[in-house]
Formats: sequence, C-alpha cells, structure tokens
Amino acid sequence: MESRSFTRPRALGVALFLLLAATPGCMWGTGGNNQVGLAGTPLPQPLVTTLWNNDNQPLAGITLHFSVVQGGGSVSPASGVTDGSGRVQTALALGAAPGLNKVVATTGLQGVKNDPFTFTAWAADSASWTIYNDQNATRAQHGLPPLQMNVGLCQLAQGWSNQMAAQGFISHNPALASSVAGIFPNWMAAAENVGVGPTSNVGALYQAFLDSPHHYENIVGDYNYVGVASTFVGGTFYVTIDFAKAP
Repeated sequence: MESRSFTRPRALGVALFLLLAATPGCMWGTGGNNQVGLAGTPLPQPLVTTLWNNDNQPLAGITLHFSVVQGGGSVSPASGVTDGSGRVQTALALGAAPGLNKVVATTGLQGVKNDPFTFTAWAADSASWTIYNDQNATRAQHGLPPLQMNVGLCQLAQGWSNQMAAQGFISHNPALASSVAGIFPNWMAAAENVGVGPTSNVGALYQAFLDSPHHYENIVGDYNYVGVASTFVGGTFYVTIDFAKAP
C-alpha cells in the first residue's frame, strides 16, 4: 500500500508535466505582418506564426491552418506543422482589388492565447504603387532612406481619397494629426500631399508634385513612413499621400 500511494502521484505528475509541455500555451505572428504590396501579387515576405508551450518554450509538431478572410487573396500552403523553433509559415498572394487583406492562423485547439491570430496586409492600386516607388527613387537621388509603406497610413489615405472623389475636388484632411496619432502614438511629424489627374498619365501628376516646392519638400522630408492610396472616377484618379515620422 505504501509504495502504491507514492507511485501513483508521481506517475500522475509526470503525465501532467508531459501534457503541459506538449500543449500550446500561446501563439503569435512573428514575421510578415502589416506588409504592403501591389494588388494581385505575392507579398515579399512570408507570414510566420510561432507557438510556445506553457513553459514558454517553442513547440514543434503542431498543425496550423491559414485562411484568407478578407481581400480575396490566396495562401500557400493552407496549413503546416511547426518546426523545432515552433514556427510555421505561409505565403500570401494579395487579392486583385486594392484594399485591406486579412489572413487568420489557428491551431483549432482550445485555450491557446492569441489563437486565432490575424495577419493584415494592404493591396495597393497600380497608380499609388507607381507614385510610392517614384518617391523613393527621388529620395535615393538625394541619398535619403526609402519610405516604408504602412497599412494604417494606407487606410487613412484611402479614406481621404474616397472623400475627395465624393466631393469632386481636392482638399486636405483636417483630422490628419489626430489620425496619425491613432496609428503612431509617439509620432513626431506628419504631412500630406493630395492631387488629381488622369489615370492614363500617373507620371504627369507625380511630376506636378516635384515641380511644387511644398509637395517636393514633403517627398524628401524627414519621414520614415508613408501611405498612398487612390480612388478612381472614370478616367480620373484622386490620390492621397500621408507621410509620418515615428519610432
């Protein structure tokens, strides 16, 4: 009786330890979140999810499933098994329509913190993508670092381009500062360029920005993030470019 009374708790303790060690306690998107790319094309970086057990150690051998829930893109593979570092990844091809894309990663297990995890990305229209790359080319000519596209700023810019298209004329967003603060709580500076031009000649509108001292100042200004988004009405497009400097 004595040996049994001591043996059973020890066996239960070992079994419980093994169960906890093999159970996911937490998951998180550790790579590829909040990217911006051209609509209809693959993102440059994979979406990476990492799982840890209840002792905060990487957990291998757990299957994750990825599904597109917004934007109409596609993921490959749609599922995968975590490696020795607790990681599994997939590639996202953005949807053909400009706008927000979302991918959900889940284990399908109960009680896992941050499960499901949602990745977000922005699919840029071709005019906005061209202007974004032209801006960085201009900055490179002056030895300046490239601006990084930001999903939140792209959403902000899209909202204002929609507003300009609805009203039929260009103007500046009066809530720019507070909106940027909502994206970057520790923001240091912000600026905005807006314009309207023919969809057949995006380069002409960008050249108009370069020829305007104030607009040019923003393009080569001390900023590190940008959002560019356009709204199309017939053969015309309205574009908003929101700049920000933030940690």
